Amino acid sequence: MARMTVLDPETSKGWAGRLLKKVGEASGKIPNMFRAMGSSPWALDGYLTLNGNIAQGKIGGQLVKTVTLATSEYNQCDYCVAAHTSMAEDAGLLTVEQSLNARKFKGLDDKATAALAFTKAVLETNGKVSDTELKAVRDAGFGDEEIVEILTVMAMSTMANYLSNVSQVDVDFPDVPTVG
Repeated sequence: MARMTVLDPETSKGWAGRLLKKVGEASGKIPNMFRAMGSSPWALDGYLTLNGNIAQGKIGGQLVKTVTLATSEYNQCDYCVAAHTSMAEDAGLLTVEQSLNARKFKGLDDKATAALAFTKAVLETNGKVSDTELKAVRDAGFGDEEIVEILTVMAMSTMANYLSNVSQVDVDFPDVPTVG
C-alpha cells in the first residue's frame, strides 16, 4: 500500500489533473508513479517535460531504456524496473532478456556496454568518475552531448526511483525476472 498520496485522475483538478490526463492520453494508462508524482504538479510537469525532451536526444530510445533499467536496478526500484521493462518491450526497443541484461550493465553491443559501464561508474562514485572512465566512454564514441544525455537519463531515473521507493506505490506493470 502506498505511503504517499496517489491521485485519482478522475477527481484531480487544476494543473495536476491536466498533466495526468495528458499522460493517460499519451500512453493509454496513468501509472501509479505519475499519480504519486502529481502531488507536486511542478515536479510532474518538469519530469514529463524532461522525459519528452530526452526522447529527442542523440542517444536514442534503446540506450535511454538500457540506462534507465541499469540505474533503476542499481537503486533497487522494483516499480521502475517493471515499468521500463514493460515499456521497452511494448515499444519494440528491448526484449525481456535484453532488459534483464541492461539491469546487469550489459548492453546490446560494445558501445552500449561502454555506456552502461560509465553509468555504473557514475552510480558507484556519485559522479566522481576517473579520467580513465571518462576516456573509455569517449573512446566508445560518446561525445559530451551524449554523455550529458546519459547523465540526464540517470538523474530522471533516480528521481523516479526514489519517489517510487519512498512512496511504495503499487506496481501496476507485469512482474519481471530478478537479476541473478
